[in-house]
Amino acid sequence: MYIQIPGDKSITHRALILSLFTQGEDNIIEGFNQAKDCLSTIECLKALGLVVKNIDGRLITYNPDWKLNYTQNTNLDGRNSGTTIRLLAGVLAGAAGEFLFTGDDSLRKRPMARLVEPLRLMGAKVKYLDKDGYLPFSLTGGKLTGIKYKINVASAQVQSAIILAGLKASNCTIVSVPSLVRTHTQNMLKANNVIVKNLNYCVTGVKRLNSPVAGFNIKIPGDLSSASYFLVLGALLKNSHFIMENININPGRDLIIDTILKIGGDLKLLNRKIVNLEPVCDLEIRGNRKLTATTIDYKNIATGIDEIPVIALLMSQAMGTSYVKNAQELMYKESNRLDLIVSNLRQAGAEIKSCEDGFWVKGVDYLHGDSIWVTSGDHRMAMTGLIASAMAKHPIKVDNLACIDISYPGFLDELDKIMAKIK
Repeated sequence: MYIQIPGDKSITHRALILSLFTQGEDNIIEGFNQAKDCLSTIECLKALGLVVKNIDGRLITYNPDWKLNYTQNTNLDGRNSGTTIRLLAGVLAGAAGEFLFTGDDSLRKRPMARLVEPLRLMGAKVKYLDKDGYLPFSLTGGKLTGIKYKINVASAQVQSAIILAGLKASNCTIVSVPSLVRTHTQNMLKANNVIVKNLNYCVTGVKRLNSPVAGFNIKIPGDLSSASYFLVLGALLKNSHFIMENININPGRDLIIDTILKIGGDLKLLNRKIVNLEPVCDLEIRGNRKLTATTIDYKNIATGIDEIPVIALLMSQAMGTSYVKNAQELMYKESNRLDLIVSNLRQAGAEIKSCEDGFWVKGVDYLHGDSIWVTSGDHRMAMTGLIASAMAKHPIKVDNLACIDISYPGFLDELDKIMAKIK
């Protein structure tokens, strides 16, 4: 059975934001992700004066001023999208103007200090308007100076923000992360002839961009995070056989693939190729394999932090005891995912217990279900709950389905179609 996966959300954000570095040319983005998070980026770009049109399923963007000279204050509402806020803050730190960054109630609870600190060191002026370390804040851009900066928590968003700010800064900017994270920003810049130096897999250097990026045409591959739910469903369902084509498998975000292989799932990576410096392949998953426990820790947690909820569901059906360690970052996502993973799976019949920095889960033959799955408005928890319900002996009621549109508007229809064919 072939499953259609939407375009990569992370790459869609970055392709849109790359438009800010072009001048007076049409940029074409094909296969873009149409989730609410990406629509937030589009609305922010429009507020900044970019022209963004959807023509026959392709986004066409046009930037009249790559120097980013703004004469009036601009309000930028990221809604639920942390990527929108963090990447735009990096770009606009080097722009002439004052910008007000805000978001919804969920985004206002997510920490911003580790983004603001390096931007201040580079020369941007940031003022918190309510609570220190959180949205909303105002940012006054200006002349930036490149820095050498070490991020303590592996974050592709913060790394990307510093890289993008570095394109407007004098001297060289060097940013390092403690472990591998997704490299979409670096790949996209290099694919569009911007000089980026990967000193090693954790250290990136950039210099000031002195001329605009040429107009581009980017084809977005499928989103691995969106595919992860159907990969887990396919691994757990008897007699299943799913194929998802043209999926991005950037090594900084392939934890779901690595975990399925380590746990014993029948997963094949077919037709590998490189598109715009991004690795892409088809994913083929079959059920019926006996799964065995595994461990996720600091070595690879950052390569799939968003997929930990559905990975925990996979672990709940693997023989033995699986561990997830060094996962404190889950506490600061759209919800406290760490607490929700443990409480929801336990209510559904899993043998799971929280630890100081993660949890352990002992595999059971099946989930009993007949429970309420609490999402706290978190789209990834909601999709995980629906996959859990599809696997459970009795249905699980997910308390909020509307939030799924934040990242995957067509998820419910796709899941219903799959389950109807299986039945």
